[in-house]
Amino acid sequence: MTTYRPMAEHDIDRIVRLGQKMHAESAFSALNYDKGKFSDLLRAYVAQPETHFSFVAEKDGALIGMLLGYVS
Repeated sequence: MTTYRPMAEHDIDRIVRLGQKMHAESAFSALNYDKGKFSDLLRAYVAQPETHFSFVAEKDGALIGMLLGYVS
């Protein structure tokens, strides 16, 4: 069963690895993937829940997806 929950600080390393896999399969794969920049972005989302939406999807304990958004 897939579960959905707010992203937490302890998820960031796994999300960065998942993002790298997603990037490699995307139309942007010719561009460099900056793990540090993405990690910093995710930390900003966790720190600002009043304006930044960040959820993860897990199945059998494995992180399988993420959704980010923000109010502008």
